[in-house]
Amino acid sequence: MTAKKNFEATTWSTPTAETSPALTFTVGHAAVSAFFDWFGFGVRNMDAMTKSGTILARGVRALDNASLGVALMSVEHAAAAAKGISECRTFADLVGVGNCVVKLGLGRMVENARMLSNMALQVAEDVSVPLTRRLSTALDECAAASAT
Repeated sequence: MTAKKNFEATTWSTPTAETSPALTFTVGHAAVSAFFDWFGFGVRNMDAMTKSGTILARGVRALDNASLGVALMSVEHAAAAAKGISECRTFADLVGVGNCVVKLGLGRMVENARMLSNMALQVAEDVSVPLTRRLSTALDECAAASAT
């Protein structure tokens, strides 16, 4: 009967805060530690998003300034073209100036489009850097946590 009594005593007696203060501290410490790990994870995610947002805002501002500059240059070139056309005395001069205006206009358009698209790609790359770094770090953290 002593074996049965020992079995019942161990089966039904679960440790509580009153019977085992060390257990309460361990569970409480683990819960607090898990909360701060989770909270820190979120803070680091928000930090990466904030950095990306700042980079995006600066990049959009630079793109806006560049496109405004392109527009102003286009107006200046149009004024110069109009002046050149107004100074033409013959039809041959008019055709020559018109051809020159078209060639230069298309060349500038391609150059400006290339510049703006390169700027947009650079902004997109710069915005993705903090996010990809954070994703890589988060995956490493999850892999390390699952390994233990």
